[in-house]
Amino acid sequence: MKTALLLSLVPSLLLAQTPLTFPKDGGVLDVREFGAKADDALDDTAAIQKALDAFPNGNRIVYLPAGRWIVTDTLRWPKGEGGNGEKRTILQGAGMLLTKIVVPASAPGFGEKPKAVIWTGEKPAQRFRNAVRDLTLEIGAGNPQAVGMQFNASNQGTIRNVILRAAKDSGLIGLDMGFTDEIGPLLVRRLMVEGFETGIVTKWPVNSNTFEHILLRGQRKFGWHNYHQMVFARNLRSENAVTTLYNEKDSMGTVTLVDSKITGTGIEAPGILNQRHMY
Repeated sequence: MKTALLLSLVPSLLLAQTPLTFPKDGGVLDVREFGAKADDALDDTAAIQKALDAFPNGNRIVYLPAGRWIVTDTLRWPKGEGGNGEKRTILQGAGMLLTKIVVPASAPGFGEKPKAVIWTGEKPAQRFRNAVRDLTLEIGAGNPQAVGMQFNASNQGTIRNVILRAAKDSGLIGLDMGFTDEIGPLLVRRLMVEGFETGIVTKWPVNSNTFEHILLRGQRKFGWHNYHQMVFARNLRSENAVTTLYNEKDSMGTVTLVDSKITGTGIEAPGILNQRHMY
């Protein structure tokens, strides 16, 4: 990881080794209270899922303290009663360099068809206040169909201070916001995607996606693939041998891109391949 590039996205305060913490009476759900334990060889999936399920749609923060947490299946936002769930849930780390969710090499289920590590719900646009903040998600080798996050939030929701990283030849999509319609409005701020076949996917015409301080590195097909979505991006940085931003034709897709830098690192490929509307 190049420190200068990361510093361009993340203030130096966030690189400090002092973890984010919360008061004991703050209503925050610490995954350790549900049986998860960092920095061992045991699978934490069930314990973290139990914490997510504890208060469906409850405006609760689920806290992953500093350490390495092993996950071997999808972490799913809870539906709750009434069927209109998967909202008002925040997965919170101690710091983007301090809390690490790890999918081991060749984990069962991540090699045959696309499968997310984190999934926050499908349409309709009722996924209020969903967030993932201050952590790293790493996908080990031999997981070619792994998707870092299938993220959905509506009106108020964010990904903030997150690193998505996949081993060489592993990982299908880093951030997938094309798996369902009606994603947004939302904000993705300070995101680094390293590796994966495609770094970011945005699709479908409802509602809009806003990005700020994004770093893409080492993708194998596209840095970012947009189809049919209204995207607003500031300070996109890319180091790639493949096309960084593909805005696909036969859609209503529009991209506004400002204050950005795209750097080619090898084979000949257009940095931007625009077939629709772009500013």
